[in-house]
Amino acid sequence: MKNIAKLAALSALFTVALVAGCGGGGSETVVAPPAPPQGGAISGQVISFGTGLGITGASVTAGGVSATTGADGRYVLPGLAAGERVVVSVKATAFAEGMSVVPVTVPGTSTVVTKLLPVGIEATVSNAAGGTVTDTSGARVVLPANAFTGGAGSVTVALTAVNPSLDSSVMPGDYTSGGGTQAIESFGAIIVTPRDASGAPVNLATGKTAVIRIPATSRNGVFEPTIPLLSLNPANGSWVQEGTATLGGTAPNRYYEGTVNHFSAWNADRVIETISVTGCVQDAAGARVSGVSVRSDGIDYSGSASANTGVSGTFTVAMKKSAKATIAGSKGNGLLTNFLTAGPSATDITLPACLVLTEARNAVNIKLTWGQDPSDADSHLFTPSGEHVYFGRDGSLIVAPFANLDVDDTNSFGPEVITINRLMVGTYTYGVNLYSGSGTLSASPIRVELNVGSSQRIFGPPAGENAGTRFVTLFNLVVDAACNVTVVPVNTWQPSVQATPPTAAPAYCVAP
Repeated sequence: MKNIAKLAALSALFTVALVAGCGGGGSETVVAPPAPPQGGAISGQVISFGTGLGITGASVTAGGVSATTGADGRYVLPGLAAGERVVVSVKATAFAEGMSVVPVTVPGTSTVVTKLLPVGIEATVSNAAGGTVTDTSGARVVLPANAFTGGAGSVTVALTAVNPSLDSSVMPGDYTSGGGTQAIESFGAIIVTPRDASGAPVNLATGKTAVIRIPATSRNGVFEPTIPLLSLNPANGSWVQEGTATLGGTAPNRYYEGTVNHFSAWNADRVIETISVTGCVQDAAGARVSGVSVRSDGIDYSGSASANTGVSGTFTVAMKKSAKATIAGSKGNGLLTNFLTAGPSATDITLPACLVLTEARNAVNIKLTWGQDPSDADSHLFTPSGEHVYFGRDGSLIVAPFANLDVDDTNSFGPEVITINRLMVGTYTYGVNLYSGSGTLSASPIRVELNVGSSQRIFGPPAGENAGTRFVTLFNLVVDAACNVTVVPVNTWQPSVQATPPTAAPAYCVAP
């Protein structure tokens, strides 16, 4: 926003030079204001993965243009050159560095949300002696003596594990190698940032190596004994293979370990074969919509890809061959589509229906993910008029209740996704049920991502679960007649799913 303010000030500035002449006469020269910035723009938001809230004061840079996020984590970068892979780098205090890859058109404004992970651990290590840094996830770095350049006396190492099986969007960069030419799936990553006593970044000295350990994650439970080890290229947001890592540990604490000669983000992943998914996006009236960012997100693999709709509202996006993925879109600040499931298929797919883009004031999206155990956790939504949306009654986005279980996953991890595209006046109630498996909801990394228009909240299971409780009510959504939505945390446990009695016929809100 500072850049925009400066440009506005320059555009209003006229320089007038008075040149004195004989007899007191003179001439006046008017210098025209500088032209406003030409090119494309990125309108983005930086949020915390842990809370879903915007991060204030984050530093954002792309294409030589920089900005600082405001109170809600939002920013605008104007005057960018066109490019298929524009890298957006993000830094914020107490968070691991993030990076997104965004296509930019001229003219045009691209939108992106970058999720940052809190730093897992910071530890100070003597450069002369070396040492080991380990966080609670099992991520580890083993440093030799005199590892760093510049003769640093002591080095503070920030170490953060990345678990793409919980949310693929937390991975810095994108899921490609070869400068964006090859698709990859990830089995876990770490971000390592060493700094000297002054806070300046340092790296391994020539000829020095370190041993890293990456907690192994998989959405299908399959781990290869050895796997490529790739580092993130900050210039293009793609990954570069620089060695291999070996599987170690015992379930559920498996890890990939390998040797590296520099620090950045490191990823244990492999190149995959892909197929194309072709589809379309329309609005509620049935008109096709261009400029929508559509994303595939693996259900039984950790990886994603994205594409934009063209002037006809159509898109083609990649996904892993013979796998399953969700397909969904977004545009601007808070315009969301429903989710569709694609695959498994060994050949290209054409979706049977268009994604529907809903106005921000009338759009609610609830995404549930969890770990390997329990094997199945279920989303349950109760509408103000008493309808129950869950795996036994998917609902509908075309007729009442205008709430639908878009995606139902029964084999660990999720996601389960509920979309509401027309809001009733009154109170919605949302909760999660432990359906099957030996684990508990509290022990699993249960994560519920609630998107209401352009705002996001994160919920997890509260304390108080015991052998007699299998259902937790997480929150209510209170909707008024003007479509204002108030999120009310509940966080209470019950023995089983608690239905709500039907009420009067539904009344739908009208946004002003």
